[in-house]
Amino acid sequence: MSSPIKNNHVDHGGVSHWWWQKITAVALIPLSFWFVAGVVSHVGSDQEAFARWVGAPFNAFLIILFLININLHSQIGIQAVIDDYIHGRALKKWSSLSVKAIHLLFALLSVIAVLSLTL
Repeated sequence: MSSPIKNNHVDHGGVSHWWWQKITAVALIPLSFWFVAGVVSHVGSDQEAFARWVGAPFNAFLIILFLININLHSQIGIQAVIDDYIHGRALKKWSSLSVKAIHLLFALLSVIAVLSLTL
C-alpha cells in the first residue's frame, strides 16, 4: 500500500527561525541594559564625549553586536508575520525580499556609522 502522504519532506526552517528569535531575544537583554546605561550615563554630555564613548573599541564592538542582534531579531519577527499573514505567493516573496534588503541596508549603515567613530 502506498502512503496517502506524497511528500515526506519536513521543513525545519520554522524551527530554526524560532530558535534564532529566542537566541537573539536572550542576547538582547544584557546588550540592551548595557546600551541604555551607557546612553543614560551621557545625558548632559556634549556630542564629542558621546562620540568618544561610542568610538572606544570595546564599546564600538558591543554597539555593533547590539545593532546586528536587534536587526536580526526584527527581521525574523517581521518575516514570521509575513509568513503567517500574507498569502499571495508573489506578494509574500516581494515582501520577504524587501524586508531582508531593508534590514541588510540598516545593518550595514549602522556598522559603518559606528566604525566611522572608531577611526
